[in-house]
Amino acid sequence: MSRASARGWRIVGTALGCLSVASTAVASPSSAINAGPVGIVPAATVPRLPKTFQFFYNFDPRGWRYETQISSTQWLEVYETGERSYFNVLMEDTVEGCHGLRLMKDNRQLEVFIPDDQCPMQLFKFRFMGPDGPSSGWHAVGRMEKITY
Repeated sequence: MSRASARGWRIVGTALGCLSVASTAVASPSSAINAGPVGIVPAATVPRLPKTFQFFYNFDPRGWRYETQISSTQWLEVYETGERSYFNVLMEDTVEGCHGLRLMKDNRQLEVFIPDDQCPMQLFKFRFMGPDGPSSGWHAVGRMEKITY
């Protein structure tokens, strides 16, 4: 028996390469304050980054946009018209208090932000890029829908 299971904890799986542990003990009001060993994060709080989602774009060309992660470094955006755009992953980052991914459009004129599932507002955001970096602040372009992780 492992030390974790001997102390009333069991391994329940992994997420994003992080160990997830759950208590085998019955919770009491006092145990809610000290729910587990220091440094162990419940699986429900491990942020998940989307793999696919869609949003409605209100500008030309108006319509649904479908976003798909096609590799660890690239995303594909498909318009209802069939037109395609590619985005390269820049880094994980925090934008306006939300953790997520920053991507750069293949034409290098647009940067987008995709929040993780812990962000209360699931908004796909963008900002324009100039030759010396960002040329605008972040703008919400649409609410993310039909998100898969």
